[in-house]
Amino acid sequence: MDYEQEDIEQNNDNQSSIAIRIGRFIRDIFTGQWLIGDLARNNGLAILLILLISLIYIGFAYRCDQLRNKLAEKNTESKNLRIESIDLETELMQISRESSITYMLEERHIPLSGTNEPPIDL
Repeated sequence: MDYEQEDIEQNNDNQSSIAIRIGRFIRDIFTGQWLIGDLARNNGLAILLILLISLIYIGFAYRCDQLRNKLAEKNTESKNLRIESIDLETELMQISRESSITYMLEERHIPLSGTNEPPIDL
């Protein structure tokens, strides 16, 4: 029976020591002691590596955002140019219609006229 009580007491001691360790760790994080404690000394290289990777990630995300904005501007510019080209094309087609040309020739009193005969097939 004594052995069982000793095991139970040791188990309780282990659980309470784990709780104490966790509590100390959390307190050290909030007070900043973990930066100068064993955790930082033992894992300093890993912490620096994580910091470096984080900075690289932030830099790439920033550059990607810049390129995405530039691409959106170029797409908008492309759409505007496409609309402008369609407008110019319709204006040119309107000017170069046969009826428009005939009307312009009559207005300027130029003695030219269109053919009334179809072209000859060979």
